[in-house]
Amino acid sequence: MNKSTTFPATGHSIRKPSRTQTSASHTSYASHTSHQAATWPLPPAPHVPSLHHQNTSFHTDYVSMLLEQDTIPDLHNLLAAASTWILLAGFVVYPGTFTSLRSLSPDNAAAATVLEQVKHVPLVVVASLCCGLGAGGMVWLSVRWRRNYVWLLSRLYLPGAMNALAGLLSTLTSVYASHGGVWSVTAKVTGIVEGCCLGVCAALFVGVRYLLLARVQRRHQGDMRRMMMGDVGIMEKI
Repeated sequence: MNKSTTFPATGHSIRKPSRTQTSASHTSYASHTSHQAATWPLPPAPHVPSLHHQNTSFHTDYVSMLLEQDTIPDLHNLLAAASTWILLAGFVVYPGTFTSLRSLSPDNAAAATVLEQVKHVPLVVVASLCCGLGAGGMVWLSVRWRRNYVWLLSRLYLPGAMNALAGLLSTLTSVYASHGGVWSVTAKVTGIVEGCCLGVCAALFVGVRYLLLARVQRRHQGDMRRMMMGDVGIMEKI
Protein backbone atom coordinates (compact mmCIF):
# COMPACT_ATOMS: atom_id res chain seq x y z
CA MET A 1 0.00 0.00 0.00
CA ASN A 2 1.40 3.35 -1.05
CA LYS A 3 1.72 6.12 1.53
CA SER A 4 2.22 9.87 0.84
CA THR A 5 3.95 12.56 2.88
CA THR A 6 2.83 16.23 2.68
CA PHE A 7 5.25 19.06 3.32
CA PRO A 8 3.44 22.00 4.93
CA ALA A 9 5.71 24.65 3.47
CA THR A 10 5.20 23.77 -0.14
CA GLY A 11 2.03 21.77 -0.08
CA HIS A 12 3.54 19.10 -2.22
CA SER A 13 3.31 15.46 -1.30
CA ILE A 14 5.79 12.64 -1.99
CA ARG A 15 4.43 9.16 -2.36
CA LYS A 16 6.58 6.41 -0.87
CA PRO A 17 7.04 3.27 -2.97
CA SER A 18 5.46 0.12 -1.73
CA ARG A 19 7.41 -2.98 -0.67
CA THR A 20 6.38 -4.75 -3.86
CA GLN A 21 7.79 -2.00 -6.03
CA THR A 22 11.00 -1.91 -3.97
CA SER A 23 11.61 -5.64 -4.25
CA ALA A 24 10.84 -5.55 -7.98
CA SER A 25 13.36 -2.77 -8.53
CA HIS A 26 15.99 -4.67 -6.56
CA THR A 27 15.34 -7.81 -8.60
CA SER A 28 15.56 -5.88 -11.86
CA TYR A 29 18.85 -4.29 -10.79
CA ALA A 30 20.33 -7.63 -9.73
CA SER A 31 19.33 -9.29 -12.99
CA HIS A 32 20.77 -6.39 -14.97
CA THR A 33 24.04 -6.59 -13.01
CA SER A 34 24.32 -10.36 -13.47
CA HIS A 35 23.59 -9.97 -17.19
CA GLN A 36 26.39 -7.41 -17.51
CA ALA A 37 28.77 -9.67 -15.55
CA ALA A 38 27.90 -12.58 -17.81
CA THR A 39 28.41 -10.57 -21.00
CA TRP A 40 31.64 -8.87 -19.97
CA PRO A 41 34.76 -10.78 -21.21
CA LEU A 42 36.88 -12.28 -18.44
CA PRO A 43 40.70 -12.07 -18.58
CA PRO A 44 42.37 -15.36 -19.46
CA ALA A 45 43.71 -17.37 -16.54
CA PRO A 46 47.50 -17.54 -16.33
CA HIS A 47 49.01 -20.83 -17.46
CA VAL A 48 50.63 -22.67 -14.54
CA PRO A 49 52.60 -25.85 -15.33
CA SER A 50 51.40 -28.87 -13.42
CA LEU A 51 54.02 -29.86 -10.87
CA HIS A 52 52.36 -33.22 -10.31
CA HIS A 53 52.56 -33.96 -14.02
CA GLN A 54 56.24 -33.04 -14.09
CA ASN A 55 57.10 -35.25 -11.13
CA THR A 56 55.18 -38.29 -12.34
CA SER A 57 56.43 -38.14 -15.94
CA PHE A 58 60.08 -37.55 -15.04
CA HIS A 59 62.12 -40.77 -15.14
CA THR A 60 65.90 -41.10 -15.09
CA ASP A 61 67.86 -44.15 -16.18
CA TYR A 62 68.20 -45.25 -12.56
CA VAL A 63 64.45 -45.01 -11.94
CA SER A 64 63.82 -46.89 -15.17
CA MET A 65 66.08 -49.71 -13.98
CA LEU A 66 64.22 -49.95 -10.70
CA LEU A 67 60.84 -49.99 -12.44
CA GLU A 68 62.02 -52.48 -15.05
CA GLN A 69 62.66 -55.08 -12.36
CA ASP A 70 58.89 -55.46 -11.99
CA THR A 71 58.49 -56.13 -15.70
CA ILE A 72 61.20 -58.78 -16.01
CA PRO A 73 59.48 -62.14 -16.62
CA ASP A 74 59.24 -64.49 -13.67
CA LEU A 75 60.80 -67.18 -15.84
CA HIS A 76 63.99 -65.15 -16.10
CA ASN A 77 64.07 -64.56 -12.35
CA LEU A 78 63.60 -68.28 -11.81
CA LEU A 79 66.30 -69.06 -14.35
CA ALA A 80 68.72 -66.70 -12.61
CA ALA A 81 68.15 -68.37 -9.24
CA ALA A 82 68.38 -71.84 -10.78
CA SER A 83 71.62 -71.00 -12.62
CA THR A 84 73.42 -69.78 -9.51
CA TRP A 85 72.22 -72.75 -7.43
CA ILE A 86 73.11 -75.30 -10.13
CA LEU A 87 76.57 -73.76 -10.29
CA LEU A 88 76.88 -74.19 -6.53
CA ALA A 89 75.67 -77.79 -6.80
CA GLY A 90 78.47 -78.56 -9.25
CA PHE A 91 81.03 -77.07 -6.89
CA VAL A 92 79.68 -79.14 -4.01
CA VAL A 93 79.72 -82.39 -6.00
CA TYR A 94 83.31 -82.01 -7.21
CA PRO A 95 85.01 -82.73 -3.84
CA GLY A 96 83.50 -86.23 -3.91
CA THR A 97 85.69 -87.04 -6.89
CA PHE A 98 89.01 -86.21 -5.23
CA THR A 99 91.53 -89.03 -4.92
CA SER A 100 92.73 -89.79 -1.38
CA LEU A 101 96.30 -90.88 -0.62
CA ARG A 102 96.51 -90.59 3.13
CA SER A 103 98.64 -93.74 3.45
CA LEU A 104 101.07 -92.92 0.62
CA SER A 105 103.60 -90.17 0.15
CA PRO A 106 102.90 -87.75 -2.69
CA ASP A 107 106.56 -88.17 -3.78
CA ASN A 108 106.04 -91.86 -4.38
CA ALA A 109 105.77 -92.90 -8.06
CA ALA A 110 102.69 -95.02 -7.34
CA ALA A 111 101.09 -92.17 -5.48
CA ALA A 112 101.75 -89.81 -8.38
CA THR A 113 100.11 -92.30 -10.75
CA VAL A 114 97.06 -92.60 -8.52
CA LEU A 115 96.75 -88.83 -8.20
CA GLU A 116 96.46 -88.57 -11.94
CA GLN A 117 93.48 -90.92 -11.97
CA VAL A 118 89.95 -89.60 -11.82
CA LYS A 119 87.75 -91.07 -9.13
CA HIS A 120 84.00 -91.50 -9.61
CA VAL A 121 83.79 -90.51 -13.26
CA PRO A 122 79.95 -90.26 -13.23
CA LEU A 123 80.17 -87.66 -10.45
CA VAL A 124 82.68 -85.71 -12.50
CA VAL A 125 80.29 -85.71 -15.44
CA VAL A 126 77.37 -84.57 -13.24
CA ALA A 127 79.42 -81.84 -11.60
CA SER A 128 80.76 -80.61 -14.94
CA LEU A 129 77.26 -80.59 -16.42
CA CYS A 130 75.92 -78.59 -13.47
CA CYS A 131 78.73 -76.05 -13.71
CA GLY A 132 78.30 -75.71 -17.47
CA LEU A 133 74.54 -75.21 -17.28
CA GLY A 134 74.80 -72.73 -14.42
CA ALA A 135 77.52 -70.68 -16.08
CA GLY A 136 75.73 -70.76 -19.43
CA GLY A 137 72.48 -69.53 -17.90
CA MET A 138 74.26 -66.70 -16.09
CA VAL A 139 76.05 -65.61 -19.27
CA TRP A 140 72.83 -65.58 -21.31
CA LEU A 141 70.95 -63.59 -18.68
CA SER A 142 73.85 -61.16 -18.38
CA VAL A 143 73.66 -60.45 -22.10
CA ARG A 144 69.85 -60.33 -22.13
CA TRP A 145 69.54 -57.80 -19.28
CA ARG A 146 72.89 -56.09 -19.71
CA ARG A 147 71.34 -52.61 -19.39
CA ASN A 148 69.70 -53.23 -16.01
CA TYR A 149 72.62 -52.98 -13.63
CA VAL A 150 70.49 -53.28 -10.50
CA TRP A 151 69.01 -56.63 -11.57
CA LEU A 152 72.39 -58.02 -12.65
CA LEU A 153 73.96 -57.19 -9.30
CA SER A 154 71.19 -58.62 -7.14
CA ARG A 155 70.32 -61.68 -9.23
CA LEU A 156 73.55 -62.85 -10.86
CA TYR A 157 76.86 -61.33 -9.87
CA LEU A 158 76.53 -61.22 -6.09
CA PRO A 159 74.93 -64.71 -5.76
CA GLY A 160 77.44 -66.10 -8.25
CA ALA A 161 80.40 -64.73 -6.30
CA MET A 162 79.03 -66.01 -3.00
CA ASN A 163 78.36 -69.49 -4.41
CA ALA A 164 81.81 -69.67 -5.97
CA LEU A 165 83.34 -68.66 -2.64
CA ALA A 166 81.33 -71.36 -0.86
CA GLY A 167 82.49 -73.95 -3.40
CA LEU A 168 86.13 -72.88 -3.02
CA LEU A 169 85.91 -73.15 0.76
CA SER A 170 84.33 -76.60 0.38
CA THR A 171 87.20 -77.70 -1.87
CA LEU A 172 89.85 -76.42 0.54
CA THR A 173 88.13 -78.14 3.45
CA SER A 174 87.91 -81.42 1.57
CA VAL A 175 91.56 -81.33 0.47
CA TYR A 176 93.11 -80.42 3.81
CA ALA A 177 90.68 -82.18 6.15
CA SER A 178 89.82 -85.38 4.27
CA HIS A 179 92.73 -85.90 1.87
CA GLY A 180 95.74 -84.89 3.95
CA GLY A 181 96.45 -81.74 1.95
CA VAL A 182 97.17 -83.71 -1.22
CA TRP A 183 95.90 -82.04 -4.39
CA SER A 184 94.76 -84.53 -6.99
CA VAL A 185 94.08 -83.68 -10.61
CA THR A 186 90.36 -83.19 -10.01
CA ALA A 187 91.07 -81.11 -6.90
CA LYS A 188 93.36 -78.79 -8.85
CA VAL A 189 90.88 -78.42 -11.70
CA THR A 190 88.05 -77.79 -9.28
CA GLY A 191 90.03 -75.18 -7.36
CA ILE A 192 91.02 -73.41 -10.57
CA VAL A 193 87.45 -73.36 -11.90
CA GLU A 194 86.03 -72.11 -8.62
CA GLY A 195 88.73 -69.47 -8.29
CA CYS A 196 88.14 -68.22 -11.84
CA CYS A 197 84.39 -68.10 -11.29
CA LEU A 198 84.87 -66.19 -8.04
CA GLY A 199 87.26 -63.74 -9.70
CA VAL A 200 84.99 -63.12 -12.71
CA CYS A 201 81.84 -62.62 -10.62
CA ALA A 202 83.65 -60.40 -8.12
CA ALA A 203 85.21 -58.30 -10.90
CA LEU A 204 81.85 -57.90 -12.64
CA PHE A 205 80.19 -56.94 -9.36
CA VAL A 206 82.81 -54.30 -8.54
CA GLY A 207 82.88 -52.92 -12.08
CA VAL A 208 79.12 -52.69 -12.49
CA ARG A 209 78.43 -51.46 -8.95
CA TYR A 210 81.17 -48.87 -8.52
CA LEU A 211 81.65 -47.75 -12.14
CA LEU A 212 78.54 -48.18 -14.28
CA LEU A 213 75.80 -48.00 -11.65
CA ALA A 214 77.59 -45.28 -9.68
CA ARG A 215 77.72 -43.13 -12.82
CA VAL A 216 73.99 -43.67 -13.43
CA GLN A 217 73.22 -42.78 -9.81
CA ARG A 218 75.26 -39.58 -10.01
CA ARG A 219 73.42 -38.58 -13.17
CA HIS A 220 70.13 -39.36 -11.44
CA GLN A 221 70.99 -37.17 -8.47
CA GLY A 222 71.97 -34.30 -10.77
CA ASP A 223 68.72 -34.56 -12.73
CA MET A 224 66.70 -34.64 -9.52
CA ARG A 225 68.45 -31.52 -8.22
CA ARG A 226 67.76 -29.68 -11.47
CA MET A 227 64.13 -30.77 -11.40
CA MET A 228 63.71 -29.58 -7.80
CA MET A 229 65.28 -26.23 -8.65
CA GLY A 230 62.87 -25.90 -11.57
CA ASP A 231 59.90 -26.66 -9.32
CA VAL A 232 61.06 -24.04 -6.82
CA GLY A 233 61.32 -21.46 -9.62
CA ILE A 234 57.81 -22.23 -10.80
CA MET A 235 56.43 -21.89 -7.28
CA GLU A 236 58.13 -18.49 -6.90
CA LYS A 237 56.54 -17.31 -10.15
CA ILE A 238 53.13 -18.43 -8.92
